[in-house]
Amino acid sequence: MPIRPLPILATALLATATQLGCEDASARRAADAQVTIDEASRSLRYAVLAPPPADDPEAIATTRSALQKVASSLTGVSETPGQEAAAALLVSTAKRELATIGLAEAETLAATHRRQREIVHGQIDAALRLDTLATTLERQVGGPHKTSLASARTDVSGRIQDLSRRIAELDGPIADRESQNRDERVMIAQLDGQAAQLRRQASEVGHLAGLPTFEEAVRIEREADKYESQIAHRENDLQFDLRPEHELASTRVGFLQSMLNEIRSSEVALDARNEMRSTQVQQTRQAVNAYRNEIQTTLSEMQNAWTDTLLPQYESALEHANAAVSQAKRASSKGPRDERDAVRLALARAHELAANVHTSRARELAGQRLLLERLGAAGNTFGRGADYARTADELRAAEEEAIGQAEAELQSAREELEQVGSRDAAAEVSAFRAGLDERLQKITARSSEPALP
Repeated sequence: MPIRPLPILATALLATATQLGCEDASARRAADAQVTIDEASRSLRYAVLAPPPADDPEAIATTRSALQKVASSLTGVSETPGQEAAAALLVSTAKRELATIGLAEAETLAATHRRQREIVHGQIDAALRLDTLATTLERQVGGPHKTSLASARTDVSGRIQDLSRRIAELDGPIADRESQNRDERVMIAQLDGQAAQLRRQASEVGHLAGLPTFEEAVRIEREADKYESQIAHRENDLQFDLRPEHELASTRVGFLQSMLNEIRSSEVALDARNEMRSTQVQQTRQAVNAYRNEIQTTLSEMQNAWTDTLLPQYESALEHANAAVSQAKRASSKGPRDERDAVRLALARAHELAANVHTSRARELAGQRLLLERLGAAGNTFGRGADYARTADELRAAEEEAIGQAEAELQSAREELEQVGSRDAAAEVSAFRAGLDERLQKITARSSEPALP
């Protein structure tokens, strides 16, 4: 969820930056720097308040270019401590938005990889079942073996029933969350409209007279932020838990249903003559080989996408997030003491965003690792078992490293929150801290074998 700008903080820092005269060259340079800061602030405000749609690459590219221009335009602005702090805070915000855009793009591709892995898991299920079936048929050539096939059919039917029950169990929570999100998005739109109207009213009557109206607008925006946070939490549950499990279960039901049909056909064929069994063995082995070839092709494509696109996207997002942290620290060291609580809060948000990048990367590594571990554990069915196992070990190490880095960033965010003493921000800080603590506890208590993503 994009973080809304902090206009009160920016106003305070910029007010500090403008306390200068125009008697000499230094003052003129400071005045020029102030113009640059004001222009960058306006550009940044527009980019943050009008985020591009996730499905509009052209709009995303335009916003990214605008944010990069804001950051580059403020390079070297340091005529006064106040100006340096204001510039650093603006750059930090721009970098944070760039990191958010980059992470969203990375997670879009990662979602594609998750769907590909779901298909591969289904192909593995089918191939292993077919391999077992072929072995069974080979042993049964020379006589009827309906008992074994009946057992396999019962097993597959039971799996389909179990998965179908699980799908039905997931339908309710998914529908509830989607309904709640729709309702709260309507509420957010209403609150945003109210806030926008109040901001216009405040602007029309002037800064001093409009301050209460402006503060009411900020309060409404924070209320909207709470709804957005709730929506984001539910979307996280939907995107990374409920929907993937639902989709994976549905995919497996399809594969198992196809397998069930094959088993029933095999029962009929076995009743006819043993020669057909031999033919089925050959066809089944061919199907296993076809699955193996498809799996290897998919893995190669995913590896290329990881190396060429997804990994660079994660690295770019992390670079921007780290820059946001660095610039927020700079703003904290240069800005007025009475505004440092707000800057520390912005710094904590930047640390949290860096943790999100590491977490997303760890999740992608875990998904790929679990897939390769299944392939490696399948023995000779898919070939290259040792290679798959070795690569899975490497992915586990990279996954653990990413989780450790995410934990460190979350700890850093929490440390910044501990230094925030403003009573006005107490509720926000408390909620923020609770969220960080929950994530840290999950990292500490996480199982050694997470669920399939």
